[in-house]
Amino acid sequence: MKKFVKIAFVAAFAAIAGYGVYANQKVDTMSDLMLANVEALAHWLFGLGFVVSVNLIGY
Repeated sequence: MKKFVKIAFVAAFAAIAGYGVYANQKVDTMSDLMLANVEALAHWLFGLGFVVSVNLIGY
């Protein structure tokens, strides 16, 4: 019985460690299209687009 508990403990530990390694290998990267959209929005907000919209309101 003790041998079975030890084997179960080792198997559970290996499974948890394996999942931890797997979870840390996943990398979330932005696609080129998404990055281009973010840059275009940032350019509009902090470039001439923001200045024009503020001037139209009267600030």
